[in-house]
Amino acid sequence: MERLELAEWFNKLIGSEINAMLQYEIAASIAENKDAKDEFNQHANEERVHMKKLLKYANKIKLNLDQNLKTLVKNAYPEYENMNYKDDNNLLKFHIRGEQGAIKSYKEFLKEIKDDEVLSKLINEIIKDEEEHERDLKNISKKPKIFNY
Repeated sequence: MERLELAEWFNKLIGSEINAMLQYEIAASIAENKDAKDEFNQHANEERVHMKKLLKYANKIKLNLDQNLKTLVKNAYPEYENMNYKDDNNLLKFHIRGEQGAIKSYKEFLKEIKDDEVLSKLINEIIKDEEEHERDLKNISKKPKIFNY
């Protein structure tokens, strides 16, 4: 993979982690259910860790990344666009779609970087976390009233 294409992938993935982190922070701030609030906070922290790991790897290989937060977030996967906080099911569906989009993007990226064992290991670890997030969200959706609108 050419360095420019690799940088584009990293920009997309980092922007997606920023989006997810912020959306989980918002969800945690409005959640009334303590278990859900704790889960959202944990997810936000894990998305932050993913972002930091991606940045660390990109810096290690001296990848020239986009420094503009606005374009990073804009070019991320679109699952978090038009977030609607009008009801619990809607909000949780958006988060589940976001996790599914992340998993799909990371798996596509993994196909492109299969020769890089270190990066592949990192991406597989992130995929595992994102799959756990999706399961967690499905479990949260079974809880009674999560948010107060």
